[in-house]
Amino acid sequence: EDDGSSGKGGSSSSRLIHMYIVFDIDELGRMETEFYIRDRDITLSVYCPEEFVDYISDIASDLRKCASSTDYRITEVNVMKSRGEVTCRCI
Repeated sequence: EDDGSSGKGGSSSSRLIHMYIVFDIDELGRMETEFYIRDRDITLSVYCPEEFVDYISDIASDLRKCASSTDYRITEVNVMKSRGEVTCRCI
């Protein structure tokens, strides 16, 4: 998804990329990830079974560290319990 702000005009261009990925793993359950990337800043949302919320929240700093070796940076990580249905706002 692109917000179109990278088109012509007098304002500074900024491109928004939206990615939605679902992992459905038999032993773990359904995990949904949403990435919003503006320029090189990433906002990450993870929707997962309740028993994994604390674990994924705890590894947020590791995710930031992994991204720090690239040109991107993770500015925000949100971890929430999935509701058992598709939670992406884009569908």
